Amino acid sequence: MDHFEMLRTGRAHVSAEVTMIPTEEGGRKIPALPGFMCSAMLSMEQPLVGYTAWLLLGDTPIKPGDVRTVGLVFANPDAIDLFRAADEFYLWEGHVIAHARVISDRQDAANDDIGAT
Repeated sequence: MDHFEMLRTGRAHVSAEVTMIPTEEGGRKIPALPGFMCSAMLSMEQPLVGYTAWLLLGDTPIKPGDVRTVGLVFANPDAIDLFRAADEFYLWEGHVIAHARVISDRQDAANDDIGAT
């Protein structure tokens, strides 16, 4: 399985309800496409600490203003337990682009919903 296929059909470390900030409120100008990667942050306190995360979007982009349940996969294994224990976190791309709320900390939580809106 190649990297893109893993991100399209893979297992999530965390399932979250992601609320993308609308463009007019400072969010992304374009949708995040399948394979999208950004930093996930537990806090906006200094110093900022981010963990590389991929959003499991299936075949469906997530647009500014969308609210959607997605799975997340973290590049750093140390991040998995931190985010599983979190209630809320932020997605960062030079600035906050989304707010997220953990809805399940099961390893396979988002598998059935990959690509769902």
